[in-house]
Amino acid sequence: MAIQLAKMMGYRVATAASPRNHDLVKSYGAELAFDYRSPTVVDDILAATGGGVPVAFDAIAEDVTIRISLAVTAQGGKLYGVLPASGDIKAARPDVEVSWPMNFTLFGKAYTFGFRDSLMEVPAAPGDREFLDVLIKRAPELFEAGLRGLPYEVRGGLADLPAGMQDLKSGKVSRRPTSLQGCCVVLVQDDIDMVRMQAGFRA
Repeated sequence: MAIQLAKMMGYRVATAASPRNHDLVKSYGAELAFDYRSPTVVDDILAATGGGVPVAFDAIAEDVTIRISLAVTAQGGKLYGVLPASGDIKAARPDVEVSWPMNFTLFGKAYTFGFRDSLMEVPAAPGDREFLDVLIKRAPELFEAGLRGLPYEVRGGLADLPAGMQDLKSGKVSRRPTSLQGCCVVLVQDDIDMVRMQAGFRA
């Protein structure tokens, strides 16, 4: 949905994705699509955007994707990631504002994030809560304006969990979350081939 929302906000959108998903991301509103596996992906994006983008969004936020995202962000730009970036990565581009608004901050409360050896305290972000309130109020309007939800597949019950997990591992489930009917277990396939990194640049 990030591509669609960026487009609705007036951005021109470039995205790095697997070539098999280029038609899909363009159907969501991406103007440019690049192969994230290409060794020249950074140079290609820099050339196509005239030296970088003022705002980038990394939907994967692994070290390699954050490095790509930072490399294509213009001087003084902003990079948003779905997970925190390590200090050494951020230090490589002190001119770029890096932040990671996360789902949890939408509730307006502080929380602890990470694993046993690397816990970090994340303070409350009142602005994120305000954003959620606005988004909820505007959701019907956005869907009426053409915002499309992600495709998904509903399967049987808990007995189908092993088959669903196997499909995820083997790559059979692409671009499509899978839920199990009648269960509280939801398998969400955030296809890493689909959108490795998305970047917006103003028209």
